[in-house]
Amino acid sequence: MNRFLGRAWLPLMLAGILWGGIALYRDSAAYREVKSVYDRVASEITRFSPGDDPDRIYVRCMVNKPLHLKWQIASPAAAHLIGVRQGLGGSGRATIQGAQEVICRFAVDLGHGQAYQQWQLAGSGSSGGIEWELASFLKRHWDELQISVAGEDETQAFDSLQVIDLLRIEFPSSLLRTAEQELSTPLYQQLQSPVLLCLGISDSPGWQEVSGLNDMTRRFMNGVR
Repeated sequence: MNRFLGRAWLPLMLAGILWGGIALYRDSAAYREVKSVYDRVASEITRFSPGDDPDRIYVRCMVNKPLHLKWQIASPAAAHLIGVRQGLGGSGRATIQGAQEVICRFAVDLGHGQAYQQWQLAGSGSSGGIEWELASFLKRHWDELQISVAGEDETQAFDSLQVIDLLRIEFPSSLLRTAEQELSTPLYQQLQSPVLLCLGISDSPGWQEVSGLNDMTRRFMNGVR
């Protein structure tokens, strides 16, 4: 009788062990998935450490991916800052008034045959369409572009009178030759001037020294200062 009961319980015990193993595997798989998400998010989070010098502007690039960049900016008290963007189909402007911490963002989103760009500074900015062929070209050749990003490796401090290149994208001659072959003439001509996202006090003399501003952007600047 005892031997019979032992044999009867054996399959149940084995089933319990098997079910426990499956549950453990599922739990470990879920843990690996959660950890993967956590590691991916943590890799995108950087530390913004602004100082307390009232004559400095502090900048940290928080996200730096192809066609998607985001900065955190701390501006000084009583400063009237403007952000100016140039490239990819036009110029734009946004303002920061007074001491505050703000987010600046540049992004290009490629959808199904459509592309959109967004420039944002302290909640204001512009967004609109961009030729899909141009956006796709930039994405394919991102690693070949000459890209300068403020605050890329750490929080950077800039003199408040300085005009800061948050983002500067320039096109080497070899890539321009490729663009001339792959893009239409109007799109190719858009790459003759660098893509710029600049930040500075509205009446700073440094605006006259910013290299790469095309005539349209300079006329735009003269109209807003």
